[in-house]
Amino acid sequence: MILDWGDYARAESRISMLRARCDRLRQPAADVRAAANAAIEVERLENRIDELNSHMRIYRDTLRRGPVATTVMEIIEIPDKLIARRIGLGWSQTKLAKACGQSRQVVSGYERSRFAGVSLKRLIQIDHVLRLEELRRRARLDDREITQGKEKLGVVAILGSEGVACPFRAADGEFEGKDER
Repeated sequence: MILDWGDYARAESRISMLRARCDRLRQPAADVRAAANAAIEVERLENRIDELNSHMRIYRDTLRRGPVATTVMEIIEIPDKLIARRIGLGWSQTKLAKACGQSRQVVSGYERSRFAGVSLKRLIQIDHVLRLEELRRRARLDDREITQGKEKLGVVAILGSEGVACPFRAADGEFEGKDER
């Protein structure tokens, strides 16, 4: 996740290192097995580069849009919107937990307590995971629309196109380790 310019600069640096590694792996290999392993590793590294580029693009877009929330009511509605979004996607607590790297019991506790005491980072992660699923579904619908020529179906975003309605801007990101409650 890119939350500030320091994270952004580290992501740029990481991309440069990954590209250099890809270039080294693309050099002719001594045998077929080594070439196959190098090709697999290059593909993995290119996927990571694409992911980091996506995080950087979202961070830049986030900066351009400016602050999201303007009222306390928008902030108070975050728990209900996250729960409604999960249910609207047809996701169980288990599926959301797996996508966030948590247990079902943790997600259940979050929802039961209306996310009381949950870190801002964790709220952003949950919003991010749900938003990504909505985007994936939109992409599939758009692909279907293009290939089948059908009318665009669209997906209703519970929290709107801006994501979580908070006085902060979230960027895409990875969350590793324990919950930060």
